[in-house]
Amino acid sequence: MKRAVVLIGIAVALFLPSFARAGEIPLQLKGRIVLQVQQHGEAWYVNPTDGKRYFLGRPSSASVIMRELGLGISNKDFDSLKLSAPRRLSGRIVLKTQDVGKAYYVYPPDRTLHYLGRPRDAFRLMRALGLGITDSDLAKIPIGENGKEFLYLVTRAVDGDTLDVSMNGATERVRAIGIDTPEVVDLRKSVQYFGKESSETASKLLLNRTVRLVPDPTQNDRDTYGRLLRYVYRDDGLFFNKWMIENGYAHEYTYIIPYQFQAEFVEAAKVARKQERGLWAPSSLSEEASEMDNSKEQVQQFRGDGHMWYTSSYKTAKFYYCDTDPTWQGLKKENLKTFSSADELLSAYNRTLHKPCL
Repeated sequence: MKRAVVLIGIAVALFLPSFARAGEIPLQLKGRIVLQVQQHGEAWYVNPTDGKRYFLGRPSSASVIMRELGLGISNKDFDSLKLSAPRRLSGRIVLKTQDVGKAYYVYPPDRTLHYLGRPRDAFRLMRALGLGITDSDLAKIPIGENGKEFLYLVTRAVDGDTLDVSMNGATERVRAIGIDTPEVVDLRKSVQYFGKESSETASKLLLNRTVRLVPDPTQNDRDTYGRLLRYVYRDDGLFFNKWMIENGYAHEYTYIIPYQFQAEFVEAAKVARKQERGLWAPSSLSEEASEMDNSKEQVQQFRGDGHMWYTSSYKTAKFYYCDTDPTWQGLKKENLKTFSSADELLSAYNRTLHKPCL
């Protein structure tokens, strides 16, 4: 994996100087597969016939693109290509119409033909032949209609980690994976420190913008509240989940099972705290303190230096939970009790700590 990243980085370094002039990138990249090296290597196919990019998010979408953008060719014409295709086919996907539609990608640098096979095999091969590109250069390439099918309009930023999107004629609520922001709409809690700033920032970044929503195979499709669990990528490539953490608008958050980008998000949180960004900024802390009746304990609690504590009021309940222990989220709302300190909780309930704070 590290070797692949290094190779992509080298490709970008060699590639970028040739495309400095505005409007030149789509022409020069026609037929290429480009990888977003500033994100996580998301792949796009630049169709040589229209100069637009099409997202290769999953094997199934890569297969759809092959069929919809492919050029049919007879077995006789295919055999005449031998080992190298003519320049007019550079970057095209050709389909052998007389051979159950077998698909081949004409690799632009040498115009060699690469068999795409099954959707999953095709997906891997197309990514392997990809060329690194920065987000700013990628944004100069227009998105094709097929690619737009994977983009959804954000109609509301509920708070810093939750948004509503328009999907297939209905509104879907989405919970961003791996992050947690201070509450602003939870009726069980008051507005938490830096919650307003996080929510407003999410709105500025995403409201009325289109986003790609990517699931994580290690996580459930939806949470216990029915929200879609997704990584959120803005239409220009910005990785919303990570951006919120590394700029100090969200905490890293792991719910029971580690997610795909956990190590990366944890590191981003460390950097944000070290550099005192967002909710970690001393100036922000002092401003919030005056708005919260100068309660140092409360400010410390919401800033993350302290913890919230939870238990159930049910008569057979045995445990209490630190806010870093996700088990508390399974408690029934009607029995949930929240405290700003463990001492306060233990003075009201005889409970045993379920798991130490992280």
